[in-house]
Amino acid sequence: MATSMTTRLGKIAVAAAAAVGLYVPAIDVPTSLMACLHPANIASAAPSPTCSSDLRECLHASVKTGLYGVRYVAPEDVARCVEAFNACRHGGAGGGGNPNPPPSTPAGGGTGKGLPSHLGIKTIGNGESRYDCRVSGSSVSCAGTLVAPFGTTDTYEEQFTGTLSGLTATGTFNGHQTGHSPADPSCRYEQDLSGPATFIFNLDGTVLIRQGPPQIHGTYSCGGPTSFTGNAWESTGTWSAMT
Repeated sequence: MATSMTTRLGKIAVAAAAAVGLYVPAIDVPTSLMACLHPANIASAAPSPTCSSDLRECLHASVKTGLYGVRYVAPEDVARCVEAFNACRHGGAGGGGNPNPPPSTPAGGGTGKGLPSHLGIKTIGNGESRYDCRVSGSSVSCAGTLVAPFGTTDTYEEQFTGTLSGLTATGTFNGHQTGHSPADPSCRYEQDLSGPATFIFNLDGTVLIRQGPPQIHGTYSCGGPTSFTGNAWESTGTWSAMT
C-alpha cells in the first residue's frame, strides 16, 4: 500500500470528524482504520467528493454525548461509517452515491438517532424517584414523582422541559415539595422550586441528572413565607424505553 495514499485517506476521515467537533476514539488506531480506507485494488484512486461528504454525514449522525457533555463517535460507528465510505468508493468514479449505512442501536431501547419517543427513569441518591419522559424531535418533557418520603421531604412532584442534543437534555424544571421540620414534625411546609436542569443519558442505560441551584418559595405552618436560592444537587439512575 502506498504510504502517501494511506496518509491522505486517513486525513479525510479525521478531517470529517473534526469538522463536526467530534472525538473519534478509533481514529488513533491507524492499522485497522487504514486497512478499511485503503483497498489494494484502488490504491491510486482518490475518494470522490460525494463519498467524502457521505463519510462526514455518517460520522455526524453517529455523534453521541457522554458525561460532562463530551461528544464522541463510538469505535463501532467509526468502523461502520468507514465501511460505507469504502463501499461508496467501490461504486464507481462518480462516487456511487450514499450507501445508506444502517444506524447503530444503543442500549436502553434507543436508536442511532437518539432516545426513544417514550422512556422511563428510575433515580436514586436524593430519594427514589420515577420519571415518565416524552421525546419529540429535539424536545423533551418529563414528569417526576418521589416514590417514598425522603428525609424531611414527604412528597415531591416535578415537571422538566428541555432541548435534546445528542443524548443530553438541557432545560428547566419546576417542582412542588411538601415536608416537615426535623425538630417538630407538626411544623409543615410547602415549597415551589424552579431552576436549570440537565439530563445526561448514556448508552449503557444509566442517566445523571443535575438540577439547580433552584429558586425556592415556601410557606410554613410555624412561620411566614420565605424565598431563597437553594443548593444544586445530582441524582443518578437508569433509563429504559417504554411502550
